[in-house]
Amino acid sequence: MLAQLVIFAAHPTLLPRQMDALDPDFPGLFSDRERRSGHGITLFLQGAVGNVSVAFSASDPWIREQEFAKELSHANAGVALSPLGPTPLEVRTATIGLPNPDASRSAPRGLQNIGRNLLCRSAPSKVEVSELKLGTLKLLFVPGEPTVGSEKRLLQVSGADRVVSLTNGYFGYLEAPDLVLAHQGESKRQYFGPELLEVLASAARLAGHSTQLTRGD
Repeated sequence: MLAQLVIFAAHPTLLPRQMDALDPDFPGLFSDRERRSGHGITLFLQGAVGNVSVAFSASDPWIREQEFAKELSHANAGVALSPLGPTPLEVRTATIGLPNPDASRSAPRGLQNIGRNLLCRSAPSKVEVSELKLGTLKLLFVPGEPTVGSEKRLLQVSGADRVVSLTNGYFGYLEAPDLVLAHQGESKRQYFGPELLEVLASAARLAGHSTQLTRGD
């Protein structure tokens, strides 16, 4: 095997934030194990990650990341593979404007106007959504952290097989509109109002019909 693409939804936060050393956390250890097992280069991507972290207990964080990387390798070994011949590659992109930021869930009452002004200065005004088609595989790339619920909507409108998050910039979290209105889920971390998901859904549709197209073999 020359290479593999792995999409996994969990932040690499098994180690403490404050350390005196650099460490790739479990994605790096997993990718190295896969290379030594003959699986070639691993491209490790985040799926509908939201605010998900790994639930894997061990007394020592260094042991925890190693053991989880091992468990992930065991799970990956159970995935059925098939040979892939010459495959057409298509990449489509769509750029879409974002709504005004909404600080109603993140700032205390009375400070929401200040919070909105701060978000307006720092939040992006537009984003790029991309679609990658590799043979029969179709991936949708979004510049944020969608939850499982918002991923379901994006897959529905785009026809993609999976959503890949944290690509081509960053607009923050993406939660389902009903949870945003109820101030539940990851909505308190979302910079925009409940209309954000449908804005991204529109971009997902556009990505499939964009004139910005690259083809290759």
